[in-house]
Amino acid sequence: RIMAPKGPPRPEEWEPLTPQEVEILRHCRATLGKDLLGLPDDLVTMFCRGYVGEKDPKGDTVMHIRETAEWRSAGDVESTLLPERVPAKRSEFERMWRSSIIGEDEVGHIVVMESIGKIPPKEFGQVFVGDKQREDNFLNQCTYNKEVLRKRNMLRSTELKRRIYKMIVIIDLSG
Repeated sequence: RIMAPKGPPRPEEWEPLTPQEVEILRHCRATLGKDLLGLPDDLVTMFCRGYVGEKDPKGDTVMHIRETAEWRSAGDVESTLLPERVPAKRSEFERMWRSSIIGEDEVGHIVVMESIGKIPPKEFGQVFVGDKQREDNFLNQCTYNKEVLRKRNMLRSTELKRRIYKMIVIIDLSG
């Protein structure tokens, strides 16, 4: 099954938006407002690029920006990394769900190792699964991890003087 439509290769993330991507961005601003519901620029860029090959790229991008902005707003994701927002039981999560930046590729993408193969299922379930509060905490842990990586990409973009939003994630099922 082909997941992406055949066509010209996608631009590198640091390249300027293509004319089609600019048109999608204009449509999104006209539909959602100039600030695009407060969604950060790096995420807006990913959405404008990510749905180019869809049957309705403008409509799909608007829909996904709206859903993401609403989800981020409801969880106040923009403040996730403030010291007072560190999720409860963070040290337990980090001990069981080991995740770390282990390097960088030749163009500046961070390489992340998610070592989930030795998560103690019973202990993990007792702490992060089983009721809404625990499962919300698990989601907060994951959101925290992803926001750290997103902010790292933003910092790296500044250092390289070009946009970086992709990363390489290695899932270690045995460690």
